[in-house]
Amino acid sequence: MKRLLSLSVIMLLLLTAIFAAGCGTKEPAADDKAAGDKKTEIAYPEKPVKIIVGRKAGGSSDIVMRTLQPYLQKYLGVPVVIENVTGAGGMVAAKQVQNAPADGYTLLTMVNPTEVLTEIFLGNAPPFKEFAYVYNVAGKESNGIAVRPDSEFNTIDDLIKAGKERKLLYAAVTGLSNSTLGYAMLADKTGLEFTHIPYSSGTEATMAVVGGHADITIASLMSLRPLVESGEVRLLTYFAEEPMEDMKDVERFGDKYDGVGYSSSVGLIAPPGTPDEVVAVLVEAMDKAIQDPEFLEKAKTAFAIDPKGGEDYKNYVFGLYDYAEEIRPVIESALATK
Repeated sequence: MKRLLSLSVIMLLLLTAIFAAGCGTKEPAADDKAAGDKKTEIAYPEKPVKIIVGRKAGGSSDIVMRTLQPYLQKYLGVPVVIENVTGAGGMVAAKQVQNAPADGYTLLTMVNPTEVLTEIFLGNAPPFKEFAYVYNVAGKESNGIAVRPDSEFNTIDDLIKAGKERKLLYAAVTGLSNSTLGYAMLADKTGLEFTHIPYSSGTEATMAVVGGHADITIASLMSLRPLVESGEVRLLTYFAEEPMEDMKDVERFGDKYDGVGYSSSVGLIAPPGTPDEVVAVLVEAMDKAIQDPEFLEKAKTAFAIDPKGGEDYKNYVFGLYDYAEEIRPVIESALATK
């Protein structure tokens, strides 16, 4: 009897201890949970973010980034600084950002298909597939053939006719650019040969036409629009893949030549190894910036917005490598004549 009583007492003590332990375990307070969540946040950004533009001020990529700058700054909460670093068709800037700290404070303006074509055909570019892809801002843009307002060429047919009678003077950008692709398509479809006058930027090449030093140039529509509006140049044709709303009075090259055309884009990439968490902060700020009503109002007369963030942007650029191989013969032929 005493033995049974002792066992009962021991069991009662054990149950009491277990119950007490259970009561002592409670859910974390709301403050504790918040503190745990904060531990996963990153301290970015805490200082100014620099955007490197690899072309001179006034070009298409510069226009896009300077239009974007105040709105990206607004949603990042820190100053955003634009810096133009020229040289080697944008590759000096690309290599500078490639070697910058992978902390999200230095970004590169990526112009395509130029950057991909340069890597493949000239070999003086960093491996762009290794960069961190942030955001595509502008797209569905292209290049156009510009002449002086008093030019003898009123249509692309006038240009072709004259080009068969004599070698025309073409103000060309050195290296490889989106305008090279336009020239390649023009030469491939018409069989024309030009005397190339080299310039270091599209802006300089366009000013050569304005000044009467060349017959034509091929430049970005972004940079040509203001000059068309001011009456300094006239467009003969443009190379977009699809008809553009503000180009209704200009013949599209693809309408004359079996849908031939291409689109150009401008976006932001970060140094290789940039943490995904940092890229995510940038993508979130970009999403907000390009939806800002003031930004939309300013951009609609300057360029077409084509938003792609993170992986979507990366997949788009990686697809350009396949496109480059498809047009390899045309590009190599054009480069051989420069």
